[in-house]
Amino acid sequence: MTSFAPRHRASRQRSLRCFLVVAALAAGSSCAVHRQVPGELTAAKIRQMHGALLEFRALESRLPDSLESVCRRDARLCELASFSDWKLDGWGRPFSYRRTDGHFELRSAGTDGVIGTGDDVWVSSLAEQHRVRTFAGCYQMSLAWWKPFTGHLVILDTIPLGSGYTLLPDVGPYVGRWIPESVDSVQLSWIRGDQSVTLLLRLQMDSLVGRAVGKSRPVVGVKIRCP
Repeated sequence: MTSFAPRHRASRQRSLRCFLVVAALAAGSSCAVHRQVPGELTAAKIRQMHGALLEFRALESRLPDSLESVCRRDARLCELASFSDWKLDGWGRPFSYRRTDGHFELRSAGTDGVIGTGDDVWVSSLAEQHRVRTFAGCYQMSLAWWKPFTGHLVILDTIPLGSGYTLLPDVGPYVGRWIPESVDSVQLSWIRGDQSVTLLLRLQMDSLVGRAVGKSRPVVGVKIRCP
């Protein structure tokens, strides 16, 4: 798999953080709307926290003792929020964080407020690792409707980036990031400032099939051997 040199990775992290901060500021009054959908807000936040924990581990070569340690290490990992706000799910309750044998689990108690029931919202770094290995690799993909994208090779790398992982190539000023959303679905995004081009794809045999948000044309990526 292709990997980034540290210098390029730092630049991409800065670009992605700028996007997250701008998006949060642009949301403004819409935040009230998101608070009315606590499950959706919790799912998005738990992914961001997952990415922050992976970045902490990359910086420190270990997992943090607590979620608060993440914010102390770098406030940008907590999206510049205070820890008292960052640690809360969409229902206003603290996330649960557990470490086991080099892996971790983040969990929200969900609607009923009870940890361990069916409505919990959670992510396990071990389960995520398996998903990443399923999708990671090189794909032949045509995005003719997006003129800045002139090639046919898309690489889903395993290097953590923001709330997801490195997506290559960058397209001009657009920084690539991909997120495994389930065992068979994945989101690919190229981000520039407060703009993004996003693909919603599902795994079918050795291919990714789906569409681009806002576009009616189908998108197909066929997995190939990496150059």
